[in-house]
Parts: sequence; C-alpha cells; structure tokens
Amino acid sequence: MQSNRPGRLLFILTAFLMSAAACGGDTASTQDAGRDTGSDAGDIAEELDGRDLDASDADQSDTEQPDADAQDTEEADADDADTDFDAGDSEELDVSDADSLDADTGDEDATNPDAGPSDAGDADGADTDTVDPGQENVIVCDNATAAPSPGESCRSVAGTNNFVLMQGDLLAGDKVYENGQILIDRSAVNATIACMGCDCADEADAAAATLIECGEAVISPGLINAHEHLAWSTNTPAAHGDERYDHRNDWRTGTRGHDNLQLGPSDGRTIGILNGELRHLLSGVTSVAGSAGAPGLVRNLDRAQNTEGIDVSVRYDTFPLGDAGGDLRSADCDYPSIKDPSVLTNDIFLAHVAEGIDAEARNEYRCLSSSANGGQDLMAANTALVHGVGLNAQDIAQFAQRGSKLVWSARSDIDLYGHTAEVTTYDRFGVNIAIGSNWVVTGSANMSRELQCVDYLNQNHYDHYFSDYDIWKMASENGAIALGVGDKLGKIAEGYIADIAVYNAGQNAGYRAVIDAEADDLLLVMRGGKALVGEPNLMQALTPADELSNCDSVTLCSDARLACLKSDIGTGSFSYHWADIAGLSSYGPFFCATPAGEPSCVPARTGEYSGMSSPLDADGDGIADADDNCPTVFNPIRPLDGQAQADSDGDGVGDACDPCPLSADDIC
Repeated sequence: MQSNRPGRLLFILTAFLMSAAACGGDTASTQDAGRDTGSDAGDIAEELDGRDLDASDADQSDTEQPDADAQDTEEADADDADTDFDAGDSEELDVSDADSLDADTGDEDATNPDAGPSDAGDADGADTDTVDPGQENVIVCDNATAAPSPGESCRSVAGTNNFVLMQGDLLAGDKVYENGQILIDRSAVNATIACMGCDCADEADAAAATLIECGEAVISPGLINAHEHLAWSTNTPAAHGDERYDHRNDWRTGTRGHDNLQLGPSDGRTIGILNGELRHLLSGVTSVAGSAGAPGLVRNLDRAQNTEGIDVSVRYDTFPLGDAGGDLRSADCDYPSIKDPSVLTNDIFLAHVAEGIDAEARNEYRCLSSSANGGQDLMAANTALVHGVGLNAQDIAQFAQRGSKLVWSARSDIDLYGHTAEVTTYDRFGVNIAIGSNWVVTGSANMSRELQCVDYLNQNHYDHYFSDYDIWKMASENGAIALGVGDKLGKIAEGYIADIAVYNAGQNAGYRAVIDAEADDLLLVMRGGKALVGEPNLMQALTPADELSNCDSVTLCSDARLACLKSDIGTGSFSYHWADIAGLSSYGPFFCATPAGEPSCVPARTGEYSGMSSPLDADGDGIADADDNCPTVFNPIRPLDGQAQADSDGDGVGDACDPCPLSADDIC
C-alpha cells in the first residue's frame, strides 16, 4: 500500500533558496564564540532542576527536585497566543508570497506515563495493520545463502584480514537489496563501508574477509536517538494518572494548579550513563544526543569527548531562554537569559523549544526566531528543535524556510500533554524529522518502543500518512542529519562509518523488521565495525581472541547473546561488565513484553478527548467527524489555537490534513 503522503510544498524550496544567505548570515558575537566542545553547566540543564549532568569519574547524582517555589509572574490568557506581541505576528503572514515566510512563532511540548485511556498497550502496534513501505525499491541480488547451524540466525566464518563481508537484506535508504552485501574495512578505529550492493564478494579484499551471512535478517544502519536525558536512566516511569499539562513548567514546578511530577534522583556517574546507553544499544542504537556522556557503547554526539572518534560539535540546550526557574510568558521576550547567536557557530544547536500546547509554549518559538521584542533569531539551517509541539502552520512554514530540523519525542509528548508535534504539517513543508526517546520518566525505554509509538500514531491517528520507510528513516538518516553527521552516519553507503544493527526478519521484512523489533530480534550491533552485542557465533567471529574472555554470556528473553562491553568501555575502575551496568536500575536493560508502567502513547485529555476511535469520531480527537475539519487525522483544539481547530488558510480543511495549509486554493 502506498503512503498517503502528498508532495512537498514547492514554494518552500524557492523560499529557502532565496533566504539561504540571510539564514546563514547571523553575526555571532564575540561572547561565547567558537565551537563548543561541551555544554555550559546550566545551559544543558536537565528537565526538572535545570542542572547539566556531564558524566565523569565523580558521582554526580542529582537529588534535587523541581523548584516548587518557581512562580510565573505573567500568566496570560492561553486562548490568546498573540496578545500585545509585536515581533512580526504570524497572523500577518502573506501566505501568497513565499518570501514573506518570516513570521515569529513559538511552541512547546511534554508527555505522561499513565494516560487516561483504558489501555495504552496498543501502542506497540500489535493490533494494527502494517503499512507496506511504499517508497522502497527492492533490488533482488543473486547471492546464494547457506543455512546457519541449528539455533543460529546467521552463518559466520572467521577470516584472516581486516575486512568483514556481510550478507542479508540491506536497508540502503529507499532501496532494499535482498541478499545484498556490504564489505567493511576495519583497518581504522572507525571502520567504513568499502562496498555496498549485490557483488561485494567479488572485491579482492572479500576473499579473506570474515563472513556474516544472514538468510532472514535485515542489515540497517545503527539507529540514532536524537533526544535523551541519560542522567535520568536509572529512574522508572513517573505515574501521574489522568493529569495532563499545557506546558512543561506545569509538571516541572507544579504551577497553575498542577501537581509537579515526582521522580527519583538523577545519576550522572559514568555507570549511570552507561546504564541508559546499554538499554538503547540493545534496541540497535549506536548514537545518541543524551545531554550526558560516557566512554564506550553508543556515541554521545553532543559530547565532544565521547563521540568515539566523530568530529562534530552539537550544542545541547534544555533551557535556551534561561527559564529553568519556571518562567511563563505569552506576549513578550522578557526571559531570564536568551542564548546568544554565537551558539550557531556550532555544527548543530540542539534546543528544547515549545514543549507544550498553550500560548506560553508558542511564545518560546517566537522569541527564538526573531530579534524583535528582546528575542534572538536562532532558527537556522543548523538548528534542531526538540519537541516543537506548540507551533502553528505559519510557524512551521517559517521553520522550514530556515532549513531547521525537528526532533520529535512522540511518547513523552503524548504522555504529558495528550498531544504532540503536528508532524504531518512539518512533513508537508519539507522539514527533516528525527525522533528521540526523551527519557524513561515519561518517554520510551528505548528506540524500539519509540518507533512503535510513532507507528501506532501513524496507523490510528494520522491515516497512514507515513510509510514504513519514512518512520525508519526518522530513526536513521534523519537523525544523523539533525545532529550534523549526515555525511558519516545513518546510511548503508560506501564511505560511511560502519555503525550497523542487524535484525531478525523471519516475521517482518524490510523496514518493518526494525519498526516491530522485539528485544530478541536484535542479532548484532556494531559501532564503527566493532561488535558490541550479538549472537554468540557472530561475536566470536568478529571479536579478537584476546578480548573474548572479557565478554559476558547473557540471555535476551529466550535467546543467547554475547556482550563484549568491558573492552569497549575502558580499563581500570571504570571498566564494567554487563552485570555491573544492567543491575544498576530496576528498569531493566531490555524488555520481553510491554515495559511495566510504560508512559502512554494514546493521545488523551480527560474531559476533552479519549484518543480512541469511535463510529462518530474516527481519529479520537473529541470532535465528531461531521464537524471535524480533519475527520481522519488527529487535530484537537489546542489552547494556542483559540476556540477552533487550526485552519490557517480558512478553507475548511484543517492544517493537519491540508496539502497546502497556507493556501486556500490548494496551489502550493
């Protein structure tokens, strides 16, 4: 079945080209100039207490709870997102002129573990129809595959040189090579893909290469988790019942009549960070932007010292407005300390913005996309926005024009706010959408659970808008682009670093094998060509003999695996075995069923909508189909929208399902 996704909005391409020089021309001040190799303490503050927890040898466990005394000094009427704001209100946008897409907008998001609907278990996609990857081109390679030994998924033969020849179904962007091959050159610390296609076995270096041959498996680039808070990995999901919030400061500080979210302390120790990294590694993740870092396991792309040899500078900022104290503003930019444009001298400026559904959430974007009213224009081609829930269509059009990227954390947003970023609109404007798990407190335990939440929303609330390929790409190539490494990671392509995840494809083929993967479906993970976890025979063939004695035999659900972690993490007092890392938290490193207490992926707000389909309300947004301007696409009325569903061009078709949200005549 083909995706229902329409063509991109052509005028955005024109607008982006015309504005490229302006977007790249922000003059960085001398203050804080140059590439950041880390984050200023307090800049990359964690969600609750505003502190940055950079993993180090010292115990940096944080026991502080949210500042319950943080007061909002100017709470505006959430029904009026534009009150007294003069920074080029987006309502004045001339939708007929692409060059005018320069409005100032804003938004924000969050999430919640125990959503109100009766059961969020459907969020794993188990009850839904699968979607065929309509954009893939299948190339069938004429390569024979020998049967593996009983109990094994892949056949392995140790080689005598520094190369590895892998055979299986290659997920190479929008092409799938059935029984395709890759040849990995492991002569450097970060091994690279020397050949990709049908005939890599014909390469001279393949003759003596180690062979990994999988008859029923997909070979994917390692997944990229573009948003995490690793210092909170040893927590468990924070239950908050049916309570939903409008803005992250509602649950952070317990303001505006809300209860603050109760959770345990953070753990910024090296072993605490590794606990979170292991959980993600076991879902196929090889890179993360986690606001903390530790040596080994996955790449910490926002920590220069922990990228495992990747040259990139990612400035991660949880509070780019300096509002860790709980500031809420809706009509001006009088925030404590807005980041200076010098942050754009980094390869990527990765910032939490507009995490919520009210005027205060949208105001954050407005004050970070224009220098008017005391704001700063920080939306550029190297800006990646985390959450981006509170934007409207005009804001998203401007965001797309700047070439900025979105990092979507669907489960966490749904759990906290009963809503998430309007991703169909982001996609229609051509925005690169990556995904991230956020944290175990209100988000997904790993990327498999996040992918399955995205898939659930797509099938039950977005009318199958995205194809399987689109969803998989959010966790691979799009994540690499969002974090500034799109030329090195996120693809199975010649010259790219060999960050590889292999999944069992006995039940699901192609991209669906990754989306629906359970813990025991992961057959092998390699970072830079180094095998970290996998089936025993594969690990034995890929791991130097002198390192095998430090590997741990473990069982994932019912299947045996070998985990070679100690030699990767380092030596001395910070060299850990599996049991040291995995046993640190009651929230395990993997799950053989839906994780206990998993935050909800069903969009619901008590008294407004249940998120459950009914004969009169197909998309579960609380608006009867007869009155719904997007009857098959979830688009409830948000506080920032006023009293009606968003319809920016007034054509009677809601923004969330409108092929041309800013053009009433549907000529984009």
